[in-house]
Amino acid sequence: MNPIYMVSGSKGGVGKSIVAMALLDYLCQIGKECLLIETDNSNPDVYKAYEQTVQCEILNLDKSDGWMDLVNLCDEPENRGKVIVINGAARSSDGVDKFGEILKGILQELNRELITLWVIKGETQNSDKIAR
Repeated sequence: MNPIYMVSGSKGGVGKSIVAMALLDYLCQIGKECLLIETDNSNPDVYKAYEQTVQCEILNLDKSDGWMDLVNLCDEPENRGKVIVINGAARSSDGVDKFGEILKGILQELNRELITLWVIKGETQNSDKIAR
């Protein structure tokens, strides 16, 4: 069973793209064939970084058609053996809430497991706060 990794989060600037790139680098390093689904169509940095080395698609997961396109890509014979990495846009939680059931309902039929990496930015203490 080849997984679908969804790297997502509700805010911008928390490191979603870095996590997606690190995951792609690791998967390629261990010999996995990957398909990148870029959903940040306003700032497709991961797509730009990998378009020459990994099969990449840009989809809009804010709309149900984008989710259907995702399902169809997963089901294409040439993609069935690939690990899929979805780089989610900051706003992607809205699309997941509205349309995520489309993917969830067909995962078993696609023989895929969905693994979500939800990236958040934690507060760190700086030396001024510690010294007080």
